[in-house]
Amino acid sequence: MLNTVQHRHVAIARLSHPTNLGRTMQDLRFIIIVIAPSRAKGTKTALETTRTFATLFADMDIRQRLVMAQSVDDFRTTLLEAAKELAMEQNQWRERKASIHLSQAKEQVFGNGPWFPGRGLLQDFRRRRKYYLSDYIDGIVGHKTIQKLFSSVIFLYFACLLPAIAFGVLNDDNTNGGISKL
Repeated sequence: MLNTVQHRHVAIARLSHPTNLGRTMQDLRFIIIVIAPSRAKGTKTALETTRTFATLFADMDIRQRLVMAQSVDDFRTTLLEAAKELAMEQNQWRERKASIHLSQAKEQVFGNGPWFPGRGLLQDFRRRRKYYLSDYIDGIVGHKTIQKLFSSVIFLYFACLLPAIAFGVLNDDNTNGGISKL
């Protein structure tokens, strides 16, 4: 720690070419150094400052805009605009979070009316009831009906029936007939 530091200092270096500085730092374009006094407010410590810059630089669009900046003033302006955008997004999120009340959340999740077992299934059935007949007719009528039928039968044979027989035989062998095959 540097006891003589009185104010926070941040240095950002933009490298001219992406650099590989190890396993987790491939294509490194920016190096950020933060120096802060050891006795600072909780929000102005070196850790909080680096968290802020890490949040800003985690966004790929912001990094790309910073790479494209032509001058130091453009870089600084882009960084300040990104920080303001991030602050606005955070405030909007807090407002949305505060505006959602528990009763509204329960209504969105559970719907109106009393709860009973199978309510969701019943609602789905009522909602889809008008389509069930057409779904079955589509499976019976058409020029590719036979092809669909045989492909379904073959799929069910290999996906369901053969494994059931194999596991039945395996259970019979492992339990000495205690759980027998069909």
